[in-house]
Amino acid sequence: MVLRKTTLLVGIILSLIIATSIANVYADQIDKKENVQRLLQELLKNYKFNQDSSSLTINNTNNKSIAFVIPSFTTAAYTNSFYMFYTKYQDVAMKYKRMGINESVTTDLDLLSSTVSEKSKSLTSHKATGLLYLAQHISGLSPNTNIDMLTDEEVHNGFIFDSNKQNLYNAIVLGHQEYVSQQEYDNFKTFVENGGTLILLDANMFYAEVAYDPTTNKITLVKGHFWGFDGQKAWPDVKERWANENTEWVGSNFACSTCIVTLLNNPFQYAHYEEQTITNPNAKILIDYQAKTDYNYTMGSYELKNSLGKVISFGIFGDNVVTNKNFLQFFDNILVANYLIANPTQPPLQEQQQQISQADTLSEVPSTSETIMGQRNIN
Repeated sequence: MVLRKTTLLVGIILSLIIATSIANVYADQIDKKENVQRLLQELLKNYKFNQDSSSLTINNTNNKSIAFVIPSFTTAAYTNSFYMFYTKYQDVAMKYKRMGINESVTTDLDLLSSTVSEKSKSLTSHKATGLLYLAQHISGLSPNTNIDMLTDEEVHNGFIFDSNKQNLYNAIVLGHQEYVSQQEYDNFKTFVENGGTLILLDANMFYAEVAYDPTTNKITLVKGHFWGFDGQKAWPDVKERWANENTEWVGSNFACSTCIVTLLNNPFQYAHYEEQTITNPNAKILIDYQAKTDYNYTMGSYELKNSLGKVISFGIFGDNVVTNKNFLQFFDNILVANYLIANPTQPPLQEQQQQISQADTLSEVPSTSETIMGQRNIN
């Protein structure tokens, strides 16, 4: 009898411990979610979003304009659609990869289309958080720099150009633009050729093509991410839609998320997630991460000149280290060295520019925003 009572008591205690542990886990998840939402709300109220970008001008060298592009197409692809299809039919893709057997799929094709959220909702997506954080950071570093938040559909529609197809911005910062339309892709390339600076915060860029229908506000997969789709059937296809083109003007290709990657030079305390491998020999490496991988990938932050402009890529999934002090310091120096911001807190110095381009690590790169970062208590 005593034993039964003791066993029952132990069972009750264990149940309480487990229940408390589960409750703590859920509470922690809720806290994290609420913290992200609070951060987004705080960031959003600091901006006036320019809905009519045709009013902008960058002819005056004292006026600087930077656009941040929220990856609204990619967010739509991840929302209960494309990836449900990929998972359900992964055996078809694996048969093609391993044995060359190409089977078409004619079921569940509705999963290869997805509705794009309205701009106000896209701005509250978790994929917007890093871009909003950097936009707020720049506004503190350079209050006179014009900052706009755009979406993929706005770039698709050409809102980064004026009526003469000239750039409305000095620089464009992209987040996780994994899925883009052909028109959007071409617009980004034209922006660089016109003399603009395209900054790639994240890896896994320009990986798959989607078609955008403004009437239904939907995207539909066309090609990439190992699949092709013509509206009637889907079939195993290429990994990276614009692999050759990306090498030519972007300077790198997506490595792989399943690879084992160790960065021997890791100034941003970055944990392997998704990275680019530098594939254009003309790319100027700004920071060599000294990557140790199974495939001898070259990984680093780099810049690549193209016609009148350039592409600057961090080569990593920068969203994951956007609050890192070294990362922000390096980001600031890129902006200053390329004269992309108006009246920074410190003037661009020739010595500073040389250190940015030659530094293997950030230990000797001077900060342009120590005061700002100190005020924000960034870790």
